[in-house]
Amino acid sequence: MNKFTKQQIDILRKSYGSLSRMNPTSPTYKKFIKFLEKLPKDQLKQLAAANIKFISMLAKHRIKGESVNEAVYQFKSYTNTQMDELDAMLSRFAKGKPDFNKMTYTIDKDVIGKISSKGLLSKLEKLIKSKGGKKIKESVKEATFDSTGVDWSGEMMWKWVSKALKSAGIKELKYSPMKSGWLGGKFVWGGFYKVQANKRTDVLPITVDKKGKLWLNVSPKKYIIGKIGQLPQVVYNLKDFKKSDLDVYESVQGKIK
Repeated sequence: MNKFTKQQIDILRKSYGSLSRMNPTSPTYKKFIKFLEKLPKDQLKQLAAANIKFISMLAKHRIKGESVNEAVYQFKSYTNTQMDELDAMLSRFAKGKPDFNKMTYTIDKDVIGKISSKGLLSKLEKLIKSKGGKKIKESVKEATFDSTGVDWSGEMMWKWVSKALKSAGIKELKYSPMKSGWLGGKFVWGGFYKVQANKRTDVLPITVDKKGKLWLNVSPKKYIIGKIGQLPQVVYNLKDFKKSDLDVYESVQGKIK
């Protein structure tokens, strides 16, 4: 089957089109993600264009994520000499770029693609792991955000957003990082924040783009709540969202379990 039939698209629209929430930690969500991961690109494009709540958004992210294959590995306890030796060793396998300041080794998407086509990616990752390497997300410079010149790691952005939520009076219950493959080329970081709402719990998917803009992804129409590092603006918008959404009780829990 190369494409979905109109009837299949209609069934998906009927099943998911009326949802106002989808919990990323639920078994239903995880099962659907696995379903998307098995789909060929032409079927993902169909879903992306179908304008079905959540499904179209996730399909678009999946399409973008297919081209995001850059791998970054950290070697925390390494010296410059060890990084130099590592570069020489890995260059025989897969040419990458060492960073002697951050002690990271980056392999770009073209090289990863060639290794994957030969079925050698898992062998490379085992070799890197045996040398003490750990796959990480690239840190993002705040200089691209507000000119402070501070490096923003994923952990820093996670904690900064947590602080913004707390300042806005939103109780955070749990945080889960967003997989890099689902961020696409536009976003550099993302996380799921499980929060307390009126008579229910809710999950807020929040992402940061390359310009430092914070996106609140609570529907297919994502909107910007401010910029990373600019707390007053973000808190103001989160308070507004809390008042118009989280503080309003909707009996939708039966639909999203």
